[in-house]
Amino acid sequence: MSILLVSTLQTKLDRLQTKIKQKGLSFRLLFRKAGVRLNPKNPWSHYHLAKCLLELKRWQDAEVVYRKTLELNPEIALAHHELGDILQKRKQWSQAVHCYQQAIQHDNQFSWSFHNLGDALKELEQWHEAADAYHQAAERNPDFFATHSHLADVLMRLQDWLGAVAAYRQALRLNPQHFESLYNLAAALEQLGDRPAVAETYLKLIPLKPDFPWYYYSFFWKTLQAEERLTEAEAAYRQALSLDSNNIEIYINLGDTLIHQKRIPDSLPYYENALDIKLSRHYPSLLESRRNNPDFKAKANRLDFIILGAQKAGTSSLYAYMAQHPDIVPALRKEVEFWSWKFYRGLDWYFAHFPQIPEGSHLQTGEACPGYLDFYETAERLRETLPHVKLIVLLRNPVDRAISHYHHWVRRNQEPLPLEEAIEAKIQEIEDKGRVWRIHSNYMARGVYVEFLKHWFSVFPREQFLILKSEDFYEDPGRSLEQVYEFIGLPNYQLSSYKKYNSGQYSPAEVSIRKKIAEFYQPYNQELSQLLNADFTWEL
Repeated sequence: MSILLVSTLQTKLDRLQTKIKQKGLSFRLLFRKAGVRLNPKNPWSHYHLAKCLLELKRWQDAEVVYRKTLELNPEIALAHHELGDILQKRKQWSQAVHCYQQAIQHDNQFSWSFHNLGDALKELEQWHEAADAYHQAAERNPDFFATHSHLADVLMRLQDWLGAVAAYRQALRLNPQHFESLYNLAAALEQLGDRPAVAETYLKLIPLKPDFPWYYYSFFWKTLQAEERLTEAEAAYRQALSLDSNNIEIYINLGDTLIHQKRIPDSLPYYENALDIKLSRHYPSLLESRRNNPDFKAKANRLDFIILGAQKAGTSSLYAYMAQHPDIVPALRKEVEFWSWKFYRGLDWYFAHFPQIPEGSHLQTGEACPGYLDFYETAERLRETLPHVKLIVLLRNPVDRAISHYHHWVRRNQEPLPLEEAIEAKIQEIEDKGRVWRIHSNYMARGVYVEFLKHWFSVFPREQFLILKSEDFYEDPGRSLEQVYEFIGLPNYQLSSYKKYNSGQYSPAEVSIRKKIAEFYQPYNQELSQLLNADFTWEL
C-alpha cells in the first residue's frame, strides 16, 4: 500500500473518529439534560451536565451549570476546580483563584488545583503566593514538568536564583530538550555568576534550535567567548548546516560564531550564502541577473533608507510592511547594528547583509535599527559613507515606550526589579550622570528624543528625515506607509492587512507610575514639539 494512500486513509479515519466523538458528546448532552430534568435537586446531575458542556467548549453555559451545582452542594471539589478552569480561560484571574482555593479546601491532594492556582496567581503577579502553590503541586505530583517549569519562572521574578536553578533542573530532568527552560536556566546561572555552567547550557541549546536568532542576545556570544567555547559552537553549527543546508538562520549563526572568533573574512561567505538563499526564494530574477551578467555593477550607494528608531515604537512592523513592497528588497536581517556596536567589523561585513542592486535599478534596500537613534557616533559614521541616505524615525509616547521596553527586558531576564522600582532607578541614573547619551542600558533615557534628534539634525539636513508619530502609524498604517513611500520616492503600495510585529502582552501600569514617568518627560516633550514644529507632548 502506498504512503499516500495510507496517509489519506488515516486522515479519513481521524475525521470519522472526530465526528463519532462529537455525536457521542451530543448524545451525552441530551442524556445529561434529561438527568437534570429528572433530578433537579441532585447536584451530581448538574455536575455531569456542566462537565459535558465543558468538553463541548461551551464555557458560558458550563459556568452557569457549575454554579448551580455548587449552589446545591458547595463541597464538590471538582466543580470548584473546573469552574476555575473556565474562569482562567476567560482571564477572570481573581475569581479563578477563589475557585481553586475552594477546591483545595475540599480536596487538598489534587495537584492540579494547586498548579492551576499557581497559574492564576502568576497572572495576578502575586509571586510569593504563586510559588507556594507550585511547591504544593510539586509535592503532590513531582513528575509533572510544567509545575517545576512554572515554579522556576516565578522564582526568577522573586530573584531566588538558587531556587530557580533547582526548579529548572528538575523540569529538565523530566524534559531535557525543553528549549525555554534551558534558556532560562542559563539566565539564572548568569545571575549566580556561574559562567562555565552558563556556557555549558548555551552549547546544549544550539542543537535543539540551531536557527534560533542569537544575534539579538549578546550574553550568549560574550559568555561563549569568555569561556573559550566558540570552537564548540562553531562545530555544532557546522553539524546543523550539514543536516539543513538551506536554513538561512544557521548560516547567519555560523557567520556570527566566526565573527566572535575575529575571523571576519571567513564569516563573509556565510552571510552571502544566506542572502542568496533568501533572494532565490523571493527575488530570483535579481539573483540571476547578478550571476549571469559578467559586467554586473551594483549601485555605488547601496542603501536607500534606514529606520533609525525609536525602540519599541513600531519599527519592526514598519520594516515588515515595507519589505512587502515590490520595489524594496530587504536586508538579510532587519537590524545589522553596524553603525553603532559593530562598526569595527568593517564595510565588507556590513554590505554582505544587503542585496547587490544593479546600477540604474528602481529597486531599493535598507535596514531598520532602532539602536542607531541614541548612539552618538552613528550620525557621523553614516554621513561619511552614506551621505544621501533617507532617515525615518518613529516616535512613540515615551511613557508607553518605557513601559513596553521594561516588559521586553523582563521577558528576556534582563530586568529583575518591579516596574516602579526599575523606573525610579533609571531616572536616578540619568540624574546622577547628568546626560542621556551613552547609557544604553537605560530605557528611560531612550525616550528623551529631543536630545538625540538635535544631534542628528546637526549632522544631516532636515529634509533627509521623515518623523512619524507611532500612534498615527498604529491607527492608520496605510496612511503612514503612503508618507514613507512618497519620502523615499516609491509608488504607494497598500497591503490587505497590517499585522503587528514584535508586540508584547502585559498588564497596564498603575496611573501613579504613568504620572511619574510623564512628569519626567514633560519638559523634553515640550522642547521636542518646538524642534519639530508639531505637537509631540502626548497625553497621559
